[in-house]
Amino acid sequence: MVKILFCRFGENITTDPSPVREYTDQDLPLLEIIDRYCASYDDNRLVPGHKYSVREIDLPGWLPADQYCDNYLKWNFILGYPCIIEKLGPRSISLIRMEYIEIKALASLFQVKKFRSSFRESIYNQVLNWFYDDREDKYRSPLSEKQWIAISRYIR
Repeated sequence: MVKILFCRFGENITTDPSPVREYTDQDLPLLEIIDRYCASYDDNRLVPGHKYSVREIDLPGWLPADQYCDNYLKWNFILGYPCIIEKLGPRSISLIRMEYIEIKALASLFQVKKFRSSFRESIYNQVLNWFYDDREDKYRSPLSEKQWIAISRYIR
């Protein structure tokens, strides 16, 4: 578990705060700052609320807190698919460059226990080879556009 400092950037008290950085003891005075926010999007009464808060987030050991904070929405999406994290581990960092639908397609592919189609099995192997290839000059994506379209019908 990593302690992350969150800040409320929105104008409404109901807006979720965003992660800023890993929490340190030097951030303690920030937790005392109280600001005024609208009660909700359709209620402009001003109500007091803490500008900063701390949450404990369960991050894999290979994911630095600053990378999580920089793109927390996509990381929450990726971490919501344990099958991806189990198969790729630290190599999951490459997923941050992919589109959400591509990540979901990979999750569907990784959830298959036994392939009945040699095509899908070859796609699976191609994806794993791409993630475990450490060359700098590899393609931006593990699959071509046509291959993405072909496996998109298997998305659950």
